[in-house]
Amino acid sequence: MTLGAMWSSIGMMPSLSRIKSDPKVVSWLQEAWELGLLGPQSFEVQLEHSIVFARAASELLAALAIVDPICFDLGSGAGIPGFVLAYSLPRGSAVYLVESQVRRAEFLTRQKDAIDFDCQVVVLNERAEIVGRGREYRGIASLVVARGFAGPAITAECAAPLLDIGGALLVSDPPEGGLGRWDPAIMDELGFERFPLPEESVSLSAFLKVKATPDRYPRRVGIPAKRPLF
Repeated sequence: MTLGAMWSSIGMMPSLSRIKSDPKVVSWLQEAWELGLLGPQSFEVQLEHSIVFARAASELLAALAIVDPICFDLGSGAGIPGFVLAYSLPRGSAVYLVESQVRRAEFLTRQKDAIDFDCQVVVLNERAEIVGRGREYRGIASLVVARGFAGPAITAECAAPLLDIGGALLVSDPPEGGLGRWDPAIMDELGFERFPLPEESVSLSAFLKVKATPDRYPRRVGIPAKRPLF
């Protein structure tokens, strides 16, 4: 089967088709909105964007033949898109929500218990650089997602150490697309090569982890932002 045929043959996970009518999901988004934990767009629009993101993630995992994935959402905030991704995954999978701000991490912990996902959901109230250097997390991820976490250089540096070889990074790009945002030489140094997405996915970029990330990455807290790799 060609890559294009593989993509077109994969539909939305059944659970995602029910997410908009789930009262626990509506309650989560309403509280996040009232607490000011979401962006300026309505939570209905943000949920729709997250469904598109989670569908692309599910399709990517299927295209890579990854079953029961271990996923990380960098800068999860109020759970966009980490909760929506978790909603789409079956029992046996795991989603780690990486969030450095205490208030948001506490909100995530409360809401993930209320929603009662099928898969395991873990909140990590820590900086992404520290998580990436943690022995228990380094190299275990099948998928890392990021939507509004940071610029491409910071995102790539923090994501690469978490991923196992054969895993993938999926990132939300600006509406005009993100082809020119990623330095090929640095992405190669981190262990990535670009993974082709369907043409309609212009606002997403995907990268396959093809080799080990050097031990020096990620650099210590704050350095990726102060001295980005590209």
